[in-house]
Amino acid sequence: MITKGYVPNNQQETLKGLIQKIIENPAAKAWFEPGWQVKNEAEIISKSGEILRPDRVMIQNQKAVVVDYKTGKVNDRYRSQLRKYIRALEEMGYQSVEGYLYYLNQGLVEQV
Repeated sequence: MITKGYVPNNQQETLKGLIQKIIENPAAKAWFEPGWQVKNEAEIISKSGEILRPDRVMIQNQKAVVVDYKTGKVNDRYRSQLRKYIRALEEMGYQSVEGYLYYLNQGLVEQV
């Protein structure tokens, strides 16, 4: 975004710092390591025909990790949404599925 000019010069260092803080969170650091096949905002169609669009799905062998990023407060509605994503990935045949909500403003990672 910076190289394409989407971020003004006076905000670049702030943005870089925020991104660094997000990817260095100990609970999330492994998500950004090599070896994952990453799908960002890819559509999943559930067995019932519902179209789901999680923020990030990481796949390695028969394991899937789904992450939804949130900027608001902790909310049960978010957990319910993530459970749909987990269920859909299990229905797709992944042997192991983990789901996380990452509340960016608080730096909180919650496993669902």
